[in-house]
Amino acid sequence: MTTKKLKIILAGAAFCCAQPLVAEEPVYDLEYETATGWVQVEKSENSFGTAYDNVKPDGTIRLLRDITYWCSTDITLRPTKGMTIDGQGHTMTLSGRFSCYATRSWVFKNITLTSGGVKLDQPLFNVASATLCLDNVHLSNIAMRGNGGQFFQLKSGTIRIVDSTLSNLSNGLALFTYQPNTTGTNRIEIVNSTISGTLTAWE
Repeated sequence: MTTKKLKIILAGAAFCCAQPLVAEEPVYDLEYETATGWVQVEKSENSFGTAYDNVKPDGTIRLLRDITYWCSTDITLRPTKGMTIDGQGHTMTLSGRFSCYATRSWVFKNITLTSGGVKLDQPLFNVASATLCLDNVHLSNIAMRGNGGQFFQLKSGTIRIVDSTLSNLSNGLALFTYQPNTTGTNRIEIVNSTISGTLTAWE
C-alpha cells in the first residue's frame, strides 16, 4: 500500500480596517476684538488685513503665532480707527509695500517687527493728528527704500517709544517732524529704550 502525503497550504487572509478620517485642526494666525466678542482668523497671507478691516474702533488684535503680512501693491494702511496690536511675544514680518499712515491712535506692544531685510516704503509710520506708541517692541532687521531710513514721520501728535529696542536697521534710523504747530502739541518720547546705530532727527 502506497501512502501519499497531502500538503495543505492555508492562504492567510488579510484584513484591512479603515481608520476614520480625522479633520485637521485649523491654524489660527490671530484674533480680533468686536463689539460682541473675539473672532479668530485662520492662517493666510492676508490674515492681518482681515483683522485690521474688522476690528472694532479702539479694539485689539492679538497674534496667536508668528505671522507675515504681505502687501502686494503700493497700498498704504490708512487707519480710520484706533487699535492695539498685541503680539503676545510673537513676530510680525512686514513685506511688500508696507507703510502705515496713522490718523488715529495706534499701539504696538509685546511684538517683534521685522522685514527680514526686505526693503519697505518710507516712512514706515506716518503720524498725523494721532498717537503712535511702541511698548515693548523689538524693531529689527528692517531695510527702507531710498536713503536715510525714515521710519517715523510726525506731522502732528505724539510718538512714544517705551521699553523697546530698535536695532540692525540697515540704513539707519531717521525721524522727521514738521515744525510744531501753534499749540506746540508735537511730542517725541523715548523712555527706557535702546537704539543701536545712527539716529537722525530733523524738522
